[in-house]
Amino acid sequence: MLQGIENIALAIPAFTALSVQTWLIAHSDKRRLINKNWPILLFFLGVLGMSFLEFSSYAGIVGPSLFSIKLWYAFCSITFSGILILSMKISGIESFQAHRMHIFVVMCSIAYSTLMLSTNSMIQGIQSIGYSATRIPGDLYFITQFYAAALIALTLFCLTTGTKVTEDNSDKKRARVLLYSTSPFLFIFLALLLLMAIGVKVNASVIIPLATTYMLLVLVITEQKESLFSLLLKIPFSKERKSYKQITQMIEDFLSNTDNGEQVSLKTLTSNIEQQVVSMAVQMSNGSQVKAASLLNVSASSICRKKKETQKAA
Repeated sequence: MLQGIENIALAIPAFTALSVQTWLIAHSDKRRLINKNWPILLFFLGVLGMSFLEFSSYAGIVGPSLFSIKLWYAFCSITFSGILILSMKISGIESFQAHRMHIFVVMCSIAYSTLMLSTNSMIQGIQSIGYSATRIPGDLYFITQFYAAALIALTLFCLTTGTKVTEDNSDKKRARVLLYSTSPFLFIFLALLLLMAIGVKVNASVIIPLATTYMLLVLVITEQKESLFSLLLKIPFSKERKSYKQITQMIEDFLSNTDNGEQVSLKTLTSNIEQQVVSMAVQMSNGSQVKAASLLNVSASSICRKKKETQKAA
């Protein structure tokens, strides 16, 4: 009885992950994912495979076996290959031989999965750890540890580089959001690898389905500029949140003048807000009024006129 309750409790994270993934399938632009954002699709397929295997195991649909554990590792390889390729795409460092680099990452994942599934050299068996089952490492298990650590380290490197190097302002913001939101989980995965390397018997199947699904959710949400901006507003110390607070404070100060009997002019208020937005757009565009105009979807002359109005007001 207790074992059955424990299995149900352990199945909840995987079930929750599968539910979120099903929702994402129903609400995402599938054609766009297939044609333009295939790394997210690759990441999604890997996460879906891991979550299904974990839920099937804990729910008693399929018992733990050597093959299912090997298959879980293969899906894990697909997952982190997808996020690495996506990190390369938004970092701006893969522009020279992008296609070849993507193929190389995919081929490494295929080679690793083939070696994992066709031999017992990396995982030679399974053993019970009470609440679950874990792998018995083979002679070549160090390949798994090195490969996983390399994928995570390269992903962190690409995202960090993307916050500084890439010229596309949207990609720079997206790299920043992904770095802030996914790095804690990537470091947790590195810590789990370290624990396994020193002989600690752990099973990360309770943590990984929710963690990777959260990462997938962030990846899909940040595909849209509006959603990306909404996320940036929620990140402490971000430029967007700081500017938002400044504008909010400006509105509050302006409206508070009514307490002193002064008449509020909506035209003056919106003009002040426009000047604040234009100044921020020029700053984000490194002083280029042309880029700022493109960012705000207005003409360069409009930006120039607003800048002059700001200088006069100062």
